[in-house]
Amino acid sequence: MNDTAIQDLQESVSVAVRMGPFRAFRALRSLVPRLEDCSFVREIVLDTWTPPGKSLEAFRNELHNHLTKFNTTKARILPGDRGLGERYFVAEHIQTPFTLVLDDDKFLHCAEIPKLLLAAQRFPQRIIGPLKRGKRTTWL
Repeated sequence: MNDTAIQDLQESVSVAVRMGPFRAFRALRSLVPRLEDCSFVREIVLDTWTPPGKSLEAFRNELHNHLTKFNTTKARILPGDRGLGERYFVAEHIQTPFTLVLDDDKFLHCAEIPKLLLAAQRFPQRIIGPLKRGKRTTWL
């Protein structure tokens, strides 16, 4: 990979994570520490919907309190309450040139992100994502 091209991609991506309410705390524990020190990630935006029987405010406060345990400077919980079908509406909260949209059951390592960014830069009109072939995953 071209070092100059990779340097130009520092802090160029927002990672938007769609978390189900029952897996949200596990997703925070797994994802935030993994991406906090990644130089390509400018921000980690976390989006979820409210579980049955809980108020939006109470659930968001609980998530926020859990998030503070990680001393993160990049992660934040998005306002509002979107359903699963509205996952791409998070775009209104993002300012970076690239957005990596993940569900709460798919986690990436920092080393995988530049490959995606370089592909997105080279093919700006395409959606870049994983293609599973047997036991290997190829990023397209």
